[in-house]
Amino acid sequence: MRALASILAALLCTSLALQQVDSHAKAVKKATVRREEHRPENTVVSYDAGGDAKVLKEDRDKKIQGASAVQSQDKVSRKGLLKKVKFGSEPRYPVEMFSAGSAHREFSQFGADPPFSQDYEKQCQPDEDSRKNWAEYKNFHEQCRKDKSCLNRALIWKHDTSYGSGGLGDNLKDIAFTLYAAMASKRPFFISSWNRLGQDVLKWFEQESINVTLPSEPEHCESMLKYEKVHHARHESVKERINMLMTKSCKIVGGMWMRHPFHAGMGELLASSAPWMSHVKEMYHVGCAIRFLFKPLRIQPADAAQFPSLPDRFSVVHIRTNDAEIGSQAKGHQNDCEANMHEIKQALQCAKGKHVSNVLFLSTSEACKTKALEMQKDVGIHVFVSTGVAKHMNYDHSQLSADEFRAALWSEFQLMAYAELLITNRLSGFSECAASIATLPADRYLDSHSCQPRFTNSAADRYLDGHMDQELPH
Repeated sequence: MRALASILAALLCTSLALQQVDSHAKAVKKATVRREEHRPENTVVSYDAGGDAKVLKEDRDKKIQGASAVQSQDKVSRKGLLKKVKFGSEPRYPVEMFSAGSAHREFSQFGADPPFSQDYEKQCQPDEDSRKNWAEYKNFHEQCRKDKSCLNRALIWKHDTSYGSGGLGDNLKDIAFTLYAAMASKRPFFISSWNRLGQDVLKWFEQESINVTLPSEPEHCESMLKYEKVHHARHESVKERINMLMTKSCKIVGGMWMRHPFHAGMGELLASSAPWMSHVKEMYHVGCAIRFLFKPLRIQPADAAQFPSLPDRFSVVHIRTNDAEIGSQAKGHQNDCEANMHEIKQALQCAKGKHVSNVLFLSTSEACKTKALEMQKDVGIHVFVSTGVAKHMNYDHSQLSADEFRAALWSEFQLMAYAELLITNRLSGFSECAASIATLPADRYLDSHSCQPRFTNSAADRYLDGHMDQELPH
């Protein structure tokens, strides 16, 4: 009996020990999961000594979901810090908090909407009339896709290198203008092809309100591409060009149909044919159209990988140089950025004056990026640059992979939407469209020379009046 009791006692002790080990293992596993859930977001991307980004082999979807949650919490805290204050008749945001103290947290807003994208309805559909017109066109377009006779009246935008192409900003402006013309003339709008630098650009966007791909080829569609060689359209020819689009027959446009002078043409079209857009600020004309067509652009780890150590909160300085200094065009072109030195310093000082701590410096010139890095200590600001070399769609005809396309322009275009402040040295379609699509508040889009809001109607008019016979900057 004593022996049996000893055996039972030993078994009991062993069972208790195993239970303790199992409990400890569960606790360790739970703690490990907790640490994984709270791991800093800057572990998503690592960088080697050469600056090339390598995305760690982790479940990207989980990271994106986690980053979205972090972004939602960050928005709540930001609203507490950046309380709107009345400035005239429009709410303004104080700038004292821009990027302050954020250098220790790397970019983590993967998969989250840009910070001001929630202002789309306020800026683009401010009243019942505008909301009604957008909704009616959406319903009309859905029905028209099923009706062959309706498709035969389509207004189609098509990229064609034979008749001028322009850059990404030019394409987006053309698409916006063509959409408004289609809405005004009660016709369906489609995009036939948009292949640039070896990429189908349409696939880089995600459908929002309407499907812009053609369900079938329309019959007897007149191509207007032959007219688009006339780049220097004077103000008095704008109405004629608009009228050419306002007929009921099927037409194909593209290239740079209403690129010159864009703001005058867009303003005249909307005033005469879309009065329900009268309450929308000129700055958002392009953005309202593009956001109607596509969802907000969201940063992915592969995009942020172009910008080593970029903090979660930052402002952007965009220095647009001459076309001859961009990407492959710069070969054989002596550019030491001396012509832009004063503009770079002005832009960085403007950011500093707005109490900005972190600046993402974007430029079409590698030399200018180097100069900005050299200036950061003297100005007293943190400067970050991309590892990619800029390419311009209109001058570079390389066939790029998806990663190369991101490095050449796409990642920079997307990241501008996440900027708390955007400072530019000239009117550039690239940065202008990024600000418009992101519905960046007008008082956060600044001219580097004056450090004042860049986009006002009067400023745009003055620009057009003085440059009507010249090629507008991209």
